[in-house]
Amino acid sequence: MAAGRRGIPIKKVARDFGLDLTSFVGEAMTVISELHVDESSASAAERRRETCAALWATVLLSIESSALRSDEARALGPLLFTCLESTWKKHWNAIDEEQLRRRALKYLGHQDARSHIKTASKIVGCLFDTLEVTDPGRRRQAKRLAALMGHRMLGDIHRLNDFKMNFGIQLSVVTLLLLSAHLEGEWLPRFAATPLATSFSSTPEARVSVSPAQSSPLECFRSGRRPLA
Repeated sequence: MAAGRRGIPIKKVARDFGLDLTSFVGEAMTVISELHVDESSASAAERRRETCAALWATVLLSIESSALRSDEARALGPLLFTCLESTWKKHWNAIDEEQLRRRALKYLGHQDARSHIKTASKIVGCLFDTLEVTDPGRRRQAKRLAALMGHRMLGDIHRLNDFKMNFGIQLSVVTLLLLSAHLEGEWLPRFAATPLATSFSSTPEARVSVSPAQSSPLECFRSGRRPLA
């Protein structure tokens, strides 16, 4: 990053990143919608809900695998979720953030540290197991969806790294104040119960002591706990 530059505000990064992710969510939903009625025992609504969880897990894993600092990653996750909220609601009308967090947990456990392509393949395998997709359905759509997810993860990681290396990411004073307000229990009611927002709690810039077990943004997401004394 060139000297003197303040970097791109993280809210802008989230907004631009979220807009770009909207088409990805739509493409993945199209693949799932093309499963025949008899190729999955899950209802159409259940297919969409479970796919939302799998896609959100891939986004979180991409953020985790990028060159962002841990505090930047923790700040980006909840902001990005908010930017994507209207997109989620197109596929899950009464979306509940706690349910989405819980559903996404099982997909986060399929990360392959050596290959994002393998990670995507494992996530799709878990998704199709959950939806009880038949062998014919898997043969038709599994590789297609895995390729879409894997390509997206690689592209997102590259894009976030480009933001980081060429421009830098700015955590504004407002963002840090919101983080502090959350830690003090003053977060807006709408976000107070947001599980994804709990990842804010171990932000170094918030000057709060946290345990080593919560050093990773994904650890905070997985636990769903507020790391407060």
